Amino acid sequence: MASKNENNASVPTSASNTPIAIDDDESPQETNFDPSLLPITSRHTSAVWSDFKRKRVGDVIKAECNHCSKLLAGGSKAGTTHLKDHIKICPKRNDTMTLAPYEFQQEDGRRDLAEMIILHEYPISMVEHIGFRKYSKTLQPGFKVPSRNTTRKYIMKRYELEKENVATLLRKAKGKIALTTNMWTTDNQRKGYMAVNSHFIDNTWKLQIRIIRFLYVPAPHTAEVLADALKESIQSWNLYLRLSSITVDNYGLSVLVSNGVQRIRDSVVFWTAFDKRVQSYKEVFVVLIAHNNVYKNPPTPEDWEKVEKICEHLEVFSKTTLNCSGTNYPTTNLYFPKICALRIAISGWLLSPHDYVRKMADIMLQKYNKYWASVNGLMGVATILDPRYKMALIRFYFAKFFDEHDFEIEVGRISDLLRRLVDEYGSKMGKTQGSSSQQAFDLGSSSKSIEETFMQEFAEFLQQDKNSNCGEFKDDEYAKLVGELEEGFETCDIDSGTSGLCTE
Repeated sequence: MASKNENNASVPTSASNTPIAIDDDESPQETNFDPSLLPITSRHTSAVWSDFKRKRVGDVIKAECNHCSKLLAGGSKAGTTHLKDHIKICPKRNDTMTLAPYEFQQEDGRRDLAEMIILHEYPISMVEHIGFRKYSKTLQPGFKVPSRNTTRKYIMKRYELEKENVATLLRKAKGKIALTTNMWTTDNQRKGYMAVNSHFIDNTWKLQIRIIRFLYVPAPHTAEVLADALKESIQSWNLYLRLSSITVDNYGLSVLVSNGVQRIRDSVVFWTAFDKRVQSYKEVFVVLIAHNNVYKNPPTPEDWEKVEKICEHLEVFSKTTLNCSGTNYPTTNLYFPKICALRIAISGWLLSPHDYVRKMADIMLQKYNKYWASVNGLMGVATILDPRYKMALIRFYFAKFFDEHDFEIEVGRISDLLRRLVDEYGSKMGKTQGSSSQQAFDLGSSSKSIEETFMQEFAEFLQQDKNSNCGEFKDDEYAKLVGELEEGFETCDIDSGTSGLCTE
């Protein structure tokens, strides 16, 4: 006789060779000679059964995990939700997970390897390291790790692709392109490299910044050597007729403090090269030279004094650079007051009791005056178009720079430039009526600065000068000028390139 359990399966009443009876809808399958195993049938449609086997334990049916052998309820009324939950947390399944078949592409693997090396600046030689090759084989036995030369070819292939993408973006841009350069020196090799960045407005009126060259520049880094390197970069990208401005590094200060700065740099490199705590006080260097024969070039007290004083003076440049480097909002109207504040600050440094500060200020002022005439006109126009300033801010700062005769000439030159620009827009774009719109921008905030001090003085200047119209645009004239400029912008079709000004 055989009795029935709760799962309606017949269970033998005695040890015999009587075969186990199964449900009518199940078909016998190979049980690997384990009489307790039950077959997975067509009723078990859930994918979770690929991770379990059905097993009879006493009078009940259990589901045994193929990975950790844990037993869970496996009867027909138990469902599969608890099985799925177990698979998610099974400690051994993730270690032995079997992936479904997929198509592996050698080309994709080599491309991604090259991109990884570029992204993280790994050495190309890593592809020949035994550990990396072993690791790659573990992840994908079919992947053939390329040689160093092959990997270099893939990297250059990606470089050429990105270069063509940048070239296409530059060709599509209708406006002019500004370039900036800066020098970068490697810590270990002490070799100098020049980075050349392009800045331009794309056809959706968004500011774009792209590196177009990063090239080695042999020493000495004289003006002629740097100019030749920059000229070669401009030629390679065919940008001669599209340049609006070029901004380069200023190396004048290095002449004054190069030795002291280099000693401090060498000291930092020397001590941070070891697995020790970085020293916090400059006096430590004096003590260290007496205890370590290898360390022979500590900074002198004069070096520290020079660097500290120069850092104090250069703080105004740091703040101005940060305030004028925003890319998500327009800052042209902020340039003029900040640049003027810099000029006043530099002029004040000429009275410093320190000779090296006066020499630094003299070099800076020479550079400042060299470029001032070229840029103050357009910066002045942008300032006039700011309704907070109009012409008053121009007069306020120019009164600090020029005597009475030159003051009138310089103020008149700025106002004449604005009128010429308006006439140029009018002649090339017509007088089409259009609606103008204004958009508010968050210009950010900064700590108290020299420029803010002058702006407070400017407010007092306005109060005292409110009845004076010397060189000032009247409200109706100012509104007329701004309106005409806005009409020009409204009719500028940057996509079609119909505007002469926009496409030059």
